[in-house]
Order: sequence, then structure tokens, then C-alpha cells
Amino acid sequence: MHRQEKGPERLLIPTEQLGVPGIPHEMHIAFGDSNDDPSNHDKIINAQKDGTARDFTVTAHLAKEPGKDSQELKISLEPSEGGSFIRAHPDADTAVIDTYLGQIQVHVNAAKEFSALSHHCKATGIEAGFAKYSEVIAPLIDHMSFHNDIPVFTHYIALYDHKHKILTASYVTPYAARPVSEERLVFDLTLKPFYALYREAVTNSSVYYQFLCYAKILEGIIRKTYPELLRAAKELGMTPPKLDARVEPHKELSGAAKQWVGRTIQQTFNDYLQPEFRDAIAHFSLDDSDPIVVSNYISSSHISNNLLLARMCARGAIAAIEKIRWELAPLLAEKTRAAP
Repeated sequence: MHRQEKGPERLLIPTEQLGVPGIPHEMHIAFGDSNDDPSNHDKIINAQKDGTARDFTVTAHLAKEPGKDSQELKISLEPSEGGSFIRAHPDADTAVIDTYLGQIQVHVNAAKEFSALSHHCKATGIEAGFAKYSEVIAPLIDHMSFHNDIPVFTHYIALYDHKHKILTASYVTPYAARPVSEERLVFDLTLKPFYALYREAVTNSSVYYQFLCYAKILEGIIRKTYPELLRAAKELGMTPPKLDARVEPHKELSGAAKQWVGRTIQQTFNDYLQPEFRDAIAHFSLDDSDPIVVSNYISSSHISNNLLLARMCARGAIAAIEKIRWELAPLLAEKTRAAP
């Protein structure tokens, strides 16, 4: 990215280049003499390999709502472009809050609203830098939300490496408009709880809540709806239908999630998604373990890395149960008509 002569620095990237919509990602931006400088990529690689302690600035850009409807993502280095429901003193342009972990600078926009919180720190890399957000800034945002009794949303988190001149920003890819789907224009009302849970997931900004919605879809289909259809098929004298859904390959599945490609959604949920994530999210704490702090960036990233897998499994389960219901519908209707 090239530094502009005047005005705040912004980077606009087309949605199709940003990854799966609704899923948290990270982007790395190198500041060079031009946008086409081939050494920019090398700068990012060198920064990722550098394990020495160095100066970072981590900034939480605030917002009044959890997401944006825009089809473009805007990342800005200007801390006054955000906003919140917290108002500063009329004469204040900035403020500094002292915590036992260091100072936090409060940035204010033209309307005198808190627009961003930033913290200068030493860290050994990107993950350690984001950990500083979790340790210092996130608890303050949580505290302000409670004591002011208002929502305080973090639009995105920006981490600037002063040594390597690399900006790493967290973001959620916005959705793009698309033509109406012509699949299943006639839908089965018995499946409305699953459609509702899916919409609840994709319209919510919390990765934890999204994951729980997908888990509830899988629980409901695997342990309730599918067994009911098996019993109905048996009563009709039909061959028991199979819940034929497997994890399909996807270019953005990585790490442990990628290992489940080709396996059934039942096995993926029962052996991985539920014991590794669902149970821990659904309870305050398990056994004697520490509770999940949902504003912790590192904890939420573990969920984010498996959110696409959970979504794919939920979609696969709904599609498979739709197919079974569609095939059984004529026979079930005939049985209903024949009943006295």
C-alpha cells in the first residue's frame, strides 16, 4: 500500500477477493513506495518469521452496529472514522486511560463519540500483538459496555508492526448481492426451525453464537428429525433413507478442519465439532477449566477457524433432510389421506 500525500489512508478491496462471507479473516498490508512493489510480499513474510520483541500499536475501531451492509470492505488507519454510543467531554479530542497493563488512548470522532481505542506495546509477533488486545483493550470495552449499559461494537482490529511497517487487520467479509435461488421454491414448513436457526447464524456477528446455531441444526437433524423420518419410512414399508451428506472440499478449509473432508457430517459433528467446541461454548466452564472469555481474540479465532466447517455441515444436513422429506412427501400425504 502506498502512503497518500493527503487525507486518511484507506484500502478498498472487492468482496470476491476477501474470502467466504460472514467468516472472520485477517489481511496483511505492507506499506511501500507503490502498490505494485514486489518486495511488499517479502516484507510480510519476514515480519511473520521475526520472533523478536518490537513495537506494535493495536487499535480497536468501534462502531454502533455489529456489521455493514456495504459490498466493499473499508480498512482505514484513521481512528476517528469509527463511532459509538459513548460520548466524550465536549472539549476532548483524545483521552488516555491508565490501566495496570498500560495506557490506552481513546480516539474521538467529529461528533465527540468514542471512535477507537489504541494501545502501544511490545510483542514478538502478530498473535502476541492480538493477545495484547485481548488482555488490555477488550476487557475495557466489556467494562464500558456494562457500566454504560449500551452495546459497544468492535468493527475491526488493526495491528501495526512499526519495525516492518506491516498492518494486520481483522475483518468479516461482507455479503454480496446474488440472484434469487431457484432451488426448493416450495419449502417444507416442518423444517422451518432449521431455516430460522441458519438465518439467525448468518445475521449474527458473534462467532460463538453462530457456531451454536449451526450445532443446534446438526443436533436437531441428526438426533431428532432424521430418526423420525426413519421410523416413518419403516411404517410405510420403504427402504430406510440415508442421511447422505459429507464434508465437501473447500479451498478455505484449513488446519484441523480440512482433515474432515470426505467424512459424514454425523461423524464430523459427533467426533469433532461437538466435543472440541460446542460443549465448551454452551457452558460457562467445563470441569475445573477456566471459562471462555468471548471477547478474547485468540479464543474467538479458534472458533472462527472451524466456523466454515460447522456452516458447511449445517447446510449439508438441511439439504440432505430436505431431499428425504421431498422423496417421502407423496407417500406421507397418501398415508394421511388413507387414515380413518
